[in-house]
Parts: sequence; structure tokens; C-alpha cells
Amino acid sequence: MGKADYQARGVMYVPENARFGYLKTLPEGSDLGTALNRAMETIEAENPDLQGVLPHDYGRLGNPTLAELLRLIGSIPDDIEGDAFGKIYEYFLGNFAMTEGQRGGEFFTPISIVKLIVDIIEPFSGRILDPACGSGGMFVQSARFVAEHKRNPTAVLSIYGQQRVDETIRLAKMNLAVHGLSGDIRPSNTYYEDPHHSVGAFDFVMANPPFNVNSIDKERLKDDKRFPFGIPSVDNRHVREELTEEELAIFDLLTKPDPTLTKAEEAKVKKVVRGLLAKLKSELLVLDWNKRQATRAAVQLGIETELDAGLPEVYDRAIYDRKASAVFEHIFASYRGAGHSVYAAA
Repeated sequence: MGKADYQARGVMYVPENARFGYLKTLPEGSDLGTALNRAMETIEAENPDLQGVLPHDYGRLGNPTLAELLRLIGSIPDDIEGDAFGKIYEYFLGNFAMTEGQRGGEFFTPISIVKLIVDIIEPFSGRILDPACGSGGMFVQSARFVAEHKRNPTAVLSIYGQQRVDETIRLAKMNLAVHGLSGDIRPSNTYYEDPHHSVGAFDFVMANPPFNVNSIDKERLKDDKRFPFGIPSVDNRHVREELTEEELAIFDLLTKPDPTLTKAEEAKVKKVVRGLLAKLKSELLVLDWNKRQATRAAVQLGIETELDAGLPEVYDRAIYDRKASAVFEHIFASYRGAGHSVYAAA
């Protein structure tokens, strides 16, 4: 079979030196990192949609880890039915999203939600657009929907997407590739840019936009034909409270649904919030702090110390313990350290 035969069946073409059968027979002691990097290069050369998308840094994992990875892949039966590797990719995407906390919601929507959206819209054929495509789950589920109705997705679907973050575009293109799909995914901020000239151009448009995007410039959107029903009002509550958006998130954790506070006590809590975030950012939230036990413990202790020293007396021990735990969970989900957070990305 040649390259054209694979493509006709909707399967990504993988050259001989990039196939698992070749890699698993390399002599013991071979530099697996180099071999895998070369495999990625040849796959990109044969598949233009993947140019500059695949990883080329396998050497950092070391031979023992890569040998174990190849061994595990080798345990998958050759005659397994269905889209096995596509499902494996989705599994890892989902787990990666969970480790990223709230940021994971920017590139991954749970499959159950994506499937529900696709089942409602029923994209049997035509041009489909996801203007906030993340890692491409909408496209994969749309293709499955078509396949379940005994049609060839690559023959009846044309895939278009938009995504602001370059690394997420790479995830999406890899996701499409392992499912035998391809599409035109453009880097852009969907609020302000419309690279596909989308008004009236698509048969189906579906999206699950990230929920934590703020500070949209409504003036730039007021004449945009993509929003004929208007634009949701912008919540500027953080301005009214004289806090930043990230300070407001912690303030709400500390004050809702309890305790009931006076204006003076609210002011005291705001002061605690500002001091806590400043201390965390300047001293404790080092890069990947949430991946090491010692740095996680230091952050938790820092939160508890700041809250214990500054919160009003109305916070009894039970409320304090509950609030300290909630704040730590929020920090764990939202901040990776060294300036990386869901707020910095918004």
C-alpha cells in the first residue's frame, strides 16, 4: 500500500522508519530519543497538516522511560477494533486537562458535553466551524457522528476552527491526525478576528467557549455581524470592589456564603486578600510548585498563616478551616507559578 491508499481510507500516512514495528526492533542501547525525533520529522514531511506540530524533544525523557513506553504500546493487540489510538489520545488529553485545573477548561471540554452538543446539532455533512476549538473535540465527535450513520467523515465534512493559543492548536492538529482527520485551524482571537469570514459561510457552528475570559472590549464588537443578538454585559464588579479579578475570586471564597460581615470587616478581608496574593506571587508560587510536595506544603502553610493573622474574629475555627481549604484548592487549580495562571492567560 502506498501513501495515497492510506489517505483514501482516511488514515494518516506514517513512513516506515516512523512506524512502531520499526522502532520496537531497534537494537538494545539505541538512542531512542533521536530515533523518535527523526520519526516525528518524517511524519511531518509526509503530512503537511502536521508541519511544526509534533514534539521533537523525546531525548529529555531518557532511554529507560522511552523503552518502557514502547513496551506498553507493544502490549496493545494488533487486531484491536475501533479507533484505539484516537481514544488513547483523548484519554491523555482528559487527564492532562485535569492536572491543569481551570486552565484545562480552555482547551478540553469533557467528551460527554461535546457528544451532547453534536447529538443536538446533528452535523451530517458540510462545513463545520468551532470558533473556540481548543483541542478539537467537537471535530472528532462530529466525525464519529457521521461514521455512526454509515458515511465517510473525510468525504462529507470540511473542518474549520479558530484558537488563540498556539500550543493548543498543536494539540488540536494532533487530535485530528490520530483520528484520520484534517482541518483548517487558524490562530486568532475569536472575539476580534474572523479569519474564515464566517457569517453565512458554514452549515454548522458549535462551540463551548472558555468561561473565564474577562475584560472584552465591547466597542470593538458593537458592529460585528457575528453578534446579531447583542453582546453580554461585561461584569466589572471587581472594579466596584476596588480589587483585581483574581483578588475578587479569593474575596468571594472568603465571604460567600458566610460569614455575614460589616463594611469594616469586608475592608479587612480585602486587605488580607491583597497581602496574601502578593506574598504568594513574590515568595511561594515558583514554577510547577503544584507538582512537588514540599512546595505545595509551603503554599498551604503560607495561606493558612496569612488568613489566621488577618481575618476578622467572626471567622471561627470551623469557618477558618473551611475557607483556608477552599483558597488553597483555588490557588492549586489556577496558578502554575512563575507568572503562569488562568488570569495571565485570559
